Amino acid sequence: MTLYETLVTKHHTNPPTSLLHPLSLQHPPTQPSRLAALADAADLRGGMPPPSAYRLARNPWGQPGPPRVPPAASTGYYVYPPLPPPQYASPRVAPVPIPGPGPGPGPAPGPYRELRPAPPQNRPPQQPPQPLPPQQPPARTQFENSNEVGVFSTLTNSYALVAVGASENFYSVFEAELQDLVPIIHATIAGTRIIGRLTAGNRKGLLVPTSTTDQELQHLRNSLPDEVKIQRIEERLSALGNVIVSNDHVALVHPDLERETEEIIADVLGVEVFRQTIADNVLVGSYMALSNQGGIVHPKTSIQDQDELSSLLQVPLVAGSVNRGSSVVGAGMVVNDWLAVTGLDTTATELSVVESVFRLGEGQGPGAINTSLKDTMVESFY
Repeated sequence: MTLYETLVTKHHTNPPTSLLHPLSLQHPPTQPSRLAALADAADLRGGMPPPSAYRLARNPWGQPGPPRVPPAASTGYYVYPPLPPPQYASPRVAPVPIPGPGPGPGPAPGPYRELRPAPPQNRPPQQPPQPLPPQQPPARTQFENSNEVGVFSTLTNSYALVAVGASENFYSVFEAELQDLVPIIHATIAGTRIIGRLTAGNRKGLLVPTSTTDQELQHLRNSLPDEVKIQRIEERLSALGNVIVSNDHVALVHPDLERETEEIIADVLGVEVFRQTIADNVLVGSYMALSNQGGIVHPKTSIQDQDELSSLLQVPLVAGSVNRGSSVVGAGMVVNDWLAVTGLDTTATELSVVESVFRLGEGQGPGAINTSLKDTMVESFY
């Protein structure tokens, strides 16, 4: 009987107890023992890879594939050839082919595949949807002794524009409420500070008049979020904030607005456009404040007109005032889905109406204004 047959018979019929478990570390080998096993296997290896590429194991049944060299007499190690390089069959699961069963001591392991993670792909990380910020009670401020907050600022769900000036208190209100939520942009339009009356927009876009300079337009492009469109409009009624009022879904415009301007509004802001009046006033942007939660209209708007506008906009409306009885609600305040800013003269009663209709702060108590959607005009006829 040759040395090979003697070693194979010895380890197959009566394997040592410490060699039966693949994770057994009762007798960890020393470095000289591993080198001795490779040296003993060198004579039987022939033209195979160098010794550093071989894998050594005491347990032949815990290794994929049969040993190519019998165990060394001095160490009891089985010498295995190196695994082939991985071949990725799909972008997610990369199977590594394993050699089939061959001659060797003990039961030959069956063919199987070892799963390894696929290489990472160059995909941009998907950001989870951001929840709506916590709603804040209405804030009051002034811009250089003026209560017309909506004249000097524009507020949406994705950005805020404030006029350049010396009123630090005016800026501090916006920065305290919006600093971590949306960008606050200091800007001028056509060299003036009445940016709230010259611009109109929502979270999807911003409209500016044709009198906006190239430097001002470039400053707005650099400051606005990338997903916000900005468009300069050639329109005879250039005070866009006075003739357009919009939320993220619907816009009301001046009845005499040009047809081309109406198409631009629908495209840039992504809204449905309707020509309307507020209490027989054509300046819909001046006499109405609107968000996705509700709206305030001119205090002299009739109940019938309120129902019609509410059905059209699909948000609750209420007739009210700001700044101690001012009917110009669109110029006297700015609002988005979680914040409203009014003039410093706004009374507590007016603030409670604003808080209730726009669903701000704690305005959901028993005394809150009914915010259920109105039936459409067609349904009311039956």
